[in-house]
Amino acid sequence: GEGRAAARRRLRRRGAGARVQRGLGVWGAGQRDRGGALDETIEIDITQNTIGPASTKRWAELLDVRDLPKLQILGNWGNELGDAGIIHIADAISRGRLGGLEQMRCGANKIGEDGFTHLMEVLLTGVNPNLTVVGFYDNHTLGDQSVTTMAAVAAAGHLRKLEKTDLSTNAVGDDGLVALCAAEREHGAFPSLLEMRVAFNRFTDRGALALAATLAAGGFPKLTLLDFTMNKLITQKGRDALTAWCDGTDGPKRPFVPAA
Repeated sequence: GEGRAAARRRLRRRGAGARVQRGLGVWGAGQRDRGGALDETIEIDITQNTIGPASTKRWAELLDVRDLPKLQILGNWGNELGDAGIIHIADAISRGRLGGLEQMRCGANKIGEDGFTHLMEVLLTGVNPNLTVVGFYDNHTLGDQSVTTMAAVAAAGHLRKLEKTDLSTNAVGDDGLVALCAAEREHGAFPSLLEMRVAFNRFTDRGALALAATLAAGGFPKLTLLDFTMNKLITQKGRDALTAWCDGTDGPKRPFVPAA
């Protein structure tokens, strides 16, 4: 029936703690006798547990035994992956696993520069150009190095399907934002981007003015939402420049959350 079909398409586990970690290993072992149910899985939602790098390493390795070829959405925010955990996932992607993945929702996982940079370096190879959502908010130490690498991935044409990115509540400064803007301005790297959320970072007027100039040049043509809240190093000059390109004064009106 429909209930069984839905179960085959979606594996959800919230708030189950250690039970989730044990359960993640099931598809590589005992699921073989269940008619290939997990072959049809399109979403895994294992948010808000205590999943760390060790269990992540185990299930990433199990993908070599039993891949999830139709998985589109990996929702695992609010866990404890750390750099090591996201590196295990990235390495599985580099081996050709999770080939249908479109959405990575990995916020609040203590992921820093090493982990996000490694993921972006894997994507730079072109192994998966189909990501539509890159959500790595609230990781706190993710900064300029890794976002500059993300800009290189985009400049190479591997993020052209990206629709939403959330890098809020991290440590991204002007260098990272300027690199993203350069990728867009010079390569048209983000033709599908609808939402950019970069609140609670470390931008100054330099980053704000670079973004305003990119918008002025017609960059980010489909952007409909820009969340720039609580970037407290931006002065009125930077806020005014951004607002002019989002409130309809100097360009198409776009929903906008101001910088202050």
